[in-house]
Amino acid sequence: MAANGGLALFRLFFAALCLAALVGQFTYNVQNIASYRPLNYFSFFTVESNIIATATFGLAGWYAWKGRTTQWLELLRGAATMLSTRLQHTVPHPAAELPANVR
Repeated sequence: MAANGGLALFRLFFAALCLAALVGQFTYNVQNIASYRPLNYFSFFTVESNIIATATFGLAGWYAWKGRTTQWLELLRGAATMLSTRLQHTVPHPAAELPANVR
């Protein structure tokens, strides 16, 4: 299969963008919040899903640049989408207001 440069650059750009956002937010929190605990950064579902997205975009971009694709990569891309969406929309946040009959 021929390399798909446009698709590869698109995926690699978004991998770099996700990585920049993750590093930028982490750096901001460490520098500006006195009581900040750095390991707590990785306990948020949005951060975890962005880490998965960064890795998936990076791998998919590299494979597109090489002109290859594999079934496991297609499954990974689908799983990353489903996992991040599912975690963010179905797991309640501990600080969320719950109805009285659920507590």
